[in-house]
Amino acid sequence: MTSMKTLLLGLSAAALTIGGVACAQAPANNAPAAQKPRMERPKMDADGDGVITRAEAQTRATELFAKLDVNKDGKLDKADRELMHQQMREKMFAKLDTNGDGSISKAEFMADRGPEGRGPGGPGPDGMDGPPAPASRR
Repeated sequence: MTSMKTLLLGLSAAALTIGGVACAQAPANNAPAAQKPRMERPKMDADGDGVITRAEAQTRATELFAKLDVNKDGKLDKADRELMHQQMREKMFAKLDTNGDGSISKAEFMADRGPEGRGPGGPGPDGMDGPPAPASRR
């Protein structure tokens, strides 16, 4: 139950943030389009006027809820999280299984690891800049 409370608290915080951004960035209606601030989330500003209305925010919240409600039962719960994690695992597996044979060979696995087999694209242990991974992690 605490995870549900955490999820609802997170959605509430997101909704408040959306409202705050809309209020803080509301330009004058007569401002030329070139002077209107660019929205960080253009998907929320459906009509592209530089303002996020309550209706636009509610539409986005509804879309987000629908995306999170993976099993489409009208509520967000443990089953949704587990199903979403399963879908993510399957997607990651499919990305690594480049030949589609249902298994990941060492070559397929290493091809995704980046330089020196340490992570995508970077010299550090997890693909980030930094010292090389200790021998025990190689």
